[in-house]
Amino acid sequence: RFIDEIKEGLYISQNLESILVNTDGKQLLCEIFHLYGVMLLLLDYRIGGKTREYLIVSYIRYKGAGEQNTVEITNMCRNTGYKFDQPLPKEYPVSYFNRVPIDKEVVGMLIGRLRSDDVYQMAYNYPIPEHRSTALAQQAAMLYVLLFFRPEILRNERPIMREIVDKHFADNWVISYYMGFTVDLT
Repeated sequence: RFIDEIKEGLYISQNLESILVNTDGKQLLCEIFHLYGVMLLLLDYRIGGKTREYLIVSYIRYKGAGEQNTVEITNMCRNTGYKFDQPLPKEYPVSYFNRVPIDKEVVGMLIGRLRSDDVYQMAYNYPIPEHRSTALAQQAAMLYVLLFFRPEILRNERPIMREIVDKHFADNWVISYYMGFTVDLT
């Protein structure tokens, strides 16, 4: 909703570009979308699809189907086919992330900022070039999650993906995308 309000011009002195120029603004926008993606991933990893569906059914039976956003939440909580210790379903988690209405243009702008900028200004703390992947590890985790919202970059934009891999994953293939939740990209 905030993004829609910004685009509509509700905040007279702000637009999306001015927020992304501001250090705090770009950090917060990146974190908003990153945490949204992390919530989706952890929802699927920690609460199985059948359990989520049972919870939704019991909630609807208790409250009734007239609650606001019931259809959107039901769609988001549908079973994805993911099961721990089994091969990932086809197109997972991209198909899961596509269930959520996200402004792809904004996510593309955020990916561009994460690609080109040192969003958290960590280069000062890691001046040696060999430590660049450590300095950009937090941005790498954000890129890992945000790219699921823009699968066309993953599939079709080889130069962009090459730049991301060379800059953020040159020597770091196991990343922590959120507080102890890791992924091996090999």
